[in-house]
Amino acid sequence: MNREKRIKSLIEARQDIEPGQDVEIDMFRPSDALGISLAYLAIHEDSFPIDHVYT
Repeated sequence: MNREKRIKSLIEARQDIEPGQDVEIDMFRPSDALGISLAYLAIHEDSFPIDHVYT
């Protein structure tokens, strides 16, 4: 999948986060990957120079 398709799929995967949720700080888990990619997208939009952060 190319960069544009990956970014489009991330945009479609966005969800609102309800305020007041508990937060847990821990080591990376594979289930965290989508949220990390969405954070890069939220901060850098599509301009981050390394493609793999959008996967």
